[in-house]
Order: sequence, then structure tokens, then C-alpha cells
Amino acid sequence: MKKEQELVNALHNLKAWGSQYEFDEEDWENYKKTAKIMQKNKSCIVQVFEQFMNETLLLPFSSEEESKLFLLLRIIFDLPELDDVKDFRPFKGWVNWPDYTNENKVNLSWPLRWKDNKPQLIANYEGSKGLPYQALDEYNYFLGKYPFRKIE
Repeated sequence: MKKEQELVNALHNLKAWGSQYEFDEEDWENYKKTAKIMQKNKSCIVQVFEQFMNETLLLPFSSEEESKLFLLLRIIFDLPELDDVKDFRPFKGWVNWPDYTNENKVNLSWPLRWKDNKPQLIANYEGSKGLPYQALDEYNYFLGKYPFRKIE
């Protein structure tokens, strides 16, 4: 139980994806460190994600808190920047999802891209609509389809 609470606390300490997308080196290091820990603790992900989501639903602007898991999953998993649209599963109604390309491709790692083995935000947070983020469903979908990212 102690390990799970430490992981929940680590999630709360991540910087939320806000209306400005200025993350500094320390912010990304916190995400990468947390991603590594999550990769090594798959057995408690369900409990950690559920507890974190239950706690965030009690907060004002809960979508900004949910965004922490959204970004984290894009660091945990090595997702393609261009993949067939049939592999796209929206688990949250982010209002500024990018359109599909003319070739029916979608950026699964949006709103991130990787450059020189570092994450960068390529879009600002513009809000969301609909149900709370289905972070655990997205985690399980990614787990069955994509490898963990090798994080340095």
C-alpha cells in the first residue's frame, strides 16, 4: 500500500498540461522518472490509476489533472507519430485533437513529439468535453499494442 501511495503522490507532483506548453528540463525529468517507475511496477497500475483518477475528480479543473496521465502514457509507451487511423482510440474528448492526414494517418503520441530523446509539447491544452479520461483503458490498449519506451 505504501508503494502505491508513493506512486499516486508522484502523479500529483507532475506538471499539468496547461494553456501554455512551457515545460522545463526538470518538468520532463519528473515525467521520465515517473514513467520509468510505472514501467517497473505494472502490477499496481490499476490501483494507482484508479486512486489518482478518483482524487482528481474531486478537484476543480479536473481535466488539467487528468492531463498528467495523458502525457505520462505518451512517455511510458513508444507510440508512433503517424499510424493508421484505425488504431486511433480516443479515451478523452480533448477539444484540439489534430485532424487525420490525407493518408488517414494520426499522431498517436500527440500532444508530444520526441526530439533528441526528449519529449516536447507540440500543442497547448485547450480543454476537453465528455466523460472523464479513461486512463486505465488507454494504458491497457497501449500495453497490448505498443512497447515501453526506452527512457534514458
